[in-house]
Amino acid sequence: MPRNKSQERTAGTEAAYLRRHQNMQKAALKEIGGRALTVQAYVRWLIDVKRVGLLPNSWRQVRCAARAGLETTAKAHPKMREAVAAAIDRLASAKPSPPPAGESPSRTSHGKAKRLSELARICARVISGRSRNARALVHFLRASDVTGLRPCEWHDAILRRLDCGPYEWELRVVNAKGTNGRSHGVYRHLRWQTLPPSRVQDIQETIAEAGRQSGAGKYKTWLATLGSLMYRNVRTLFPRRSKFATLYSARHEAAARWKKFYMQSATSAEELERGAAIVAALLGQASDATATTCYGRTNSVSGVSLIPRADEEEVARVRKRLIARRLKLAGFHENRATRSLEQ
Repeated sequence: MPRNKSQERTAGTEAAYLRRHQNMQKAALKEIGGRALTVQAYVRWLIDVKRVGLLPNSWRQVRCAARAGLETTAKAHPKMREAVAAAIDRLASAKPSPPPAGESPSRTSHGKAKRLSELARICARVISGRSRNARALVHFLRASDVTGLRPCEWHDAILRRLDCGPYEWELRVVNAKGTNGRSHGVYRHLRWQTLPPSRVQDIQETIAEAGRQSGAGKYKTWLATLGSLMYRNVRTLFPRRSKFATLYSARHEAAARWKKFYMQSATSAEELERGAAIVAALLGQASDATATTCYGRTNSVSGVSLIPRADEEEVARVRKRLIARRLKLAGFHENRATRSLEQ
């Protein structure tokens, strides 16, 4: 059972995969029936049932979780190694299935709004309640709106005031995707020429509380608590909507604002490419592809205030990957054309 990037999974990712694997096993057993679930039956259920309608990335996550669980099973029961290896091979060869005719593929974020345009209203609603986590959630939303951090990245973030140069504030973030090749490096740096005192306080309070929760081993529980409080408030505030803002929506809103600032005014392919690389660097992405296709739309946001600047070395790393990908693609097309001529 060869391993590549999965060898670099963090302990947290591994634990999350195992939890998901266990939940999928329970769902499979419930649907199939019986008292026990064989490895073959489990993988067959994943391919024939779970896979249907999933987007490629969602199916990849399912396969990663199942593989992690199956490999753990093989370690605990050496006699099952051969069966597990065969099951993993079958799972690896199963490509995403096309959705049924007339239907759209399901998405993990299907019920989530990508925008947080009513930030002030949501914060006012939260503060008016009696939850002891109200202020923490408001600080979290306002800080995320200006920084674009993933919810899981706050406990290691550091905000410092710069003594000289064109920038007054710098935020250093440990990239959450830094262990599996999906970020441009271990860290990313966001710099602002100036920040309103209220936003500085939002960022400082969020970092401090995240650090306390992390130190107590309750960081994930804290995020779940904030998410639950957000869930209740946005559904009360917007009862007729089909999609609701989540803790992640602030990141999408920030990305949309940055895309508008760095990309919408581009007058050449070179400027557009650099703008996309800057947005990717600010978001902690290894490539501009995710930043430009999976986050907020530029035409859905007004205002370009509070825009951070990216570190030039980090932007250069993103552009280097972009150029390498382009050359690889060009070589692929050239080789295919050569083979066609030879035939």
